[in-house]
Amino acid sequence: RPALAVIHRGPAEALVALRTVLFHVTAYQAWPSIQEVGLLPAAQILENDARLTSTRNEAVEATLPTGQRVLVRDQRAMARSNMEAHLDGIGLVEWLEMINERVFLFARQRELTTYLARNRELGGQDVVVFDTARLLAAAKGRVEVATVNPTGPVPWERCRCRGRATFEAVEAFAGDVADIEEVTVFGGIEPVSPLVTRVMRYHPDGKTEVVVG
Repeated sequence: RPALAVIHRGPAEALVALRTVLFHVTAYQAWPSIQEVGLLPAAQILENDARLTSTRNEAVEATLPTGQRVLVRDQRAMARSNMEAHLDGIGLVEWLEMINERVFLFARQRELTTYLARNRELGGQDVVVFDTARLLAAAKGRVEVATVNPTGPVPWERCRCRGRATFEAVEAFAGDVADIEEVTVFGGIEPVSPLVTRVMRYHPDGKTEVVVG
């Protein structure tokens, strides 16, 4: 009898098999602008803006060349965590440059749920759900993964545990894909509509609406 073939999945294929969707949390009612211009990183929206070199304590409203008004979310989690105390071999400005060049998606439901609960006071949020396989194919070569929260380390831990190695190319990831907390895409994602399976809107009054899907 012929020997059974052993199929070895690469990390990208393993991630797709385990996490069929990924979640991006954005500002309340932001979906229409994302649908139109894409999911853009802060560095592209706030190009050459001095506020990119320090943590944003509040959201920033900006106008794109297309005329679209967009909201860049705050970075209070990093400020509260005293980010400098957690950086390894990298300064705060360089770290912020790395963060601002990427868009972030939750790989696991539990981190998504925790984030939504912690940010209820924002007065509403949109959650854009991406098909993992389609996203990885569309952004091939620009997708990275992290097994820790890149922007919100535990404040009381004084570990040097965030740096260039925090982000690993998904194709080179050698760990257990079940440990991946966040997926990042360098340079953003556009167009988004072919990659999105669902959009949920969490209204300020606590009601939930299915906007897409």
